[in-house]
Amino acid sequence: MQDSLGRNLPGAYSGHQSYLRTDDYLLDLTPTVPEPRLAFVPSDDLSPDHQRTLAYFTNLHGFADHVRFLQGQMAGDTTTSNSATRASIGSVVEAVVGSAVADEHGLGIGDVITLKASAWVFTRASARIVGIAEPLNADDEYWRDRSTIYFNPHPPETTTDMGVVVDEDRPPIALVITPAAAAKVPGDLVESADYTFSHGFFVNVSGLGDHVELLEGAMPTSEVSSGPEGPIVEAVLGSPLASMLGTRVGDLVTLTPFINEEVRVSARIVGLVGRDDTDSEYWRWGPNGLFALGGDVPSAQPIFVERDALVEAVSGAYPGTLAASTWYIFVDPEGLKGWSLSEIRLGLRELDNDLSELLSGQVTFTGLSGLLDRYERRRFFARLPLLLLLTTMLATVLYFLAMVTSYVTQRRKVDLAMLMTRGADAPRLLRLNGAEAVAIAALASIPAPFIAMGATALAGTLPYFRPLTGGAFLPVELRRGRLDTRGFRR
Repeated sequence: MQDSLGRNLPGAYSGHQSYLRTDDYLLDLTPTVPEPRLAFVPSDDLSPDHQRTLAYFTNLHGFADHVRFLQGQMAGDTTTSNSATRASIGSVVEAVVGSAVADEHGLGIGDVITLKASAWVFTRASARIVGIAEPLNADDEYWRDRSTIYFNPHPPETTTDMGVVVDEDRPPIALVITPAAAAKVPGDLVESADYTFSHGFFVNVSGLGDHVELLEGAMPTSEVSSGPEGPIVEAVLGSPLASMLGTRVGDLVTLTPFINEEVRVSARIVGLVGRDDTDSEYWRWGPNGLFALGGDVPSAQPIFVERDALVEAVSGAYPGTLAASTWYIFVDPEGLKGWSLSEIRLGLRELDNDLSELLSGQVTFTGLSGLLDRYERRRFFARLPLLLLLTTMLATVLYFLAMVTSYVTQRRKVDLAMLMTRGADAPRLLRLNGAEAVAIAALASIPAPFIAMGATALAGTLPYFRPLTGGAFLPVELRRGRLDTRGFRR
């Protein structure tokens, strides 16, 4: 690409910067822990003083990966319904209970527990126990200090009025179902688990280390290590965006393209950087937007990593994924001053053609095309007054030339008639007058360019040009040139 830039923009190409950017990924995807919605287990004993057992449905994404099954298996997503029993137990979902819950309430595989939100509503649903489990590590960050909700619930401190007497001193039955099954259970009995996340993307910016100030920590390296969920890379964040989004040095953030993706790429934040010289040419292109200028918080967090680390980690975790590669080309205005408009347009067109052959599907944008269009339009309207002036002058010259020609022709009619009476034919007359015309033209052409240069320079003192020249002479240069096959002046 650099050869193509140097070949099509000779003398004007002064360098480039580029950045490689992934798509927006889900940043710090974390399952939510929905609040249990207490219900009671209906009983055949309809006496007013009979205490009903409390129970609730709960669900969590990834539950099966963090528990050990003592009996049975993980609950499925399907629900069953029997018209004969629908009125008494409602639809039935599969559920898992903790070992402590099973021991407390004497539950086993195959038992069916029916839940009802209150005595005043008909809505109910049931759970068939298909598994008894315990957590692999109750202190794991996954449980977010709330593992007791699933495995060892405590008696509630307060309860709402359900229209029946409930046993508030006994722990409720926690029935763990899948999020897909929770979506099929009436909403007054369970809240479906979801995820919390923001958005972020990996980006590598060329030359960033030479144009930023390290505010905290260190710059990232190209090292890629293995973590429990996937590769881990080192990264830095840009200020003030990092503080606006609440990310700090030392944090480990994870990114994944999809919710159900098993592999995640993590980034350990090792440093915080800020722009050094905001007036330098480097900051006139893309990286400015990665530092949250103007006080706006962008929709995605840019995470700066080394190019090799980005390619290795992302391509290894998600083979076939795409990334956007953007090049910013810097052009020296002084190098373009000797170019004509046609030369600039031709150079840009051939550059686009070369890049299309090198990179299939690439798109080239330049502000020069619009600038050239506006310049040509302004130049056209600026030339109109001068064109009218020259047209008037040319009409005047042609008028006087016609008058002189007519006068000379009338004067020479007698001489021509005498020559013709003495045998002079048309070719002879043409030779006589043609030689005279060539001699006059040759003598006039020698001083003509110099007279034209002087007259043009003096035109700068005219009132029409005075706003542009300040009353000085117009700059005039006499030179010769040729055009090659590409249309460039050599």
